[in-house]
Amino acid sequence: MIIYNIKKELDDFFTAVFYAYNKKDSLICSDSNIQLNLNNEIIDIKSEKDKADRVINFINKYDKSVIYDIKTLFRSDDKDIYQIIFNYIKQLVNEKQKIREHLSNPYVILFNEKLQKIRYEVHRFTGFIRFMENEAGVFYAHYNPDSNITELLMPHFVSRYKKMPFVIHDTTRNILGLYNGEISKIVKADKPLTVYLSENENNYIDLWKKYYDTVNIEERKNTKLMKNFMPVRYWKNLPEKQDKM
Repeated sequence: MIIYNIKKELDDFFTAVFYAYNKKDSLICSDSNIQLNLNNEIIDIKSEKDKADRVINFINKYDKSVIYDIKTLFRSDDKDIYQIIFNYIKQLVNEKQKIREHLSNPYVILFNEKLQKIRYEVHRFTGFIRFMENEAGVFYAHYNPDSNITELLMPHFVSRYKKMPFVIHDTTRNILGLYNGEISKIVKADKPLTVYLSENENNYIDLWKKYYDTVNIEERKNTKLMKNFMPVRYWKNLPEKQDKM
């Protein structure tokens, strides 16, 4: 087997597709800890723009929306995601037509499942994000998504809070979505952040916890149902649950 090892960049991936497409037994991945055996050959891919563009143009020939889908899938941390995309591309080019509705094809099924997982996570976090006011009057929210979705979330909150400065912090990747009331951008933080909440915010949190405890009827607590609506891994971002984990 030939293993094409790439950096997590689109041009690297499409360059790898160019070289791997006609190879009978090939794998595309991004893993510096690949286990090499006697039957494997590892090729480290460096981006070649002309070859990447040829692949992109070929994909667009049959389905112009696939490139956007691939960009979305690149936000996944699934170690097999590059091979999943590669298998879909091969199927698309072989059939020379749109295949997204070919739901009996295992490559299409897997591609769509991974895409839907990311889109569903974005949708869920539009409701799960909790903002807290810091000492500077900027609203801060921390969360830990499965995929790198902060950039996909930002347009929703920019539209919702048009003049409110805020920060959305992906604590897993230390990525920040910043909005100053006019312009938004995504940055990678060099070190962990320390956030100090305003006095008003601490008072609101205490008040909300008291309200939550007051309306919560212990005898009717249904933990299983709560987990169905919101997975436990999200609870640590909720003030009312932090003392109960």
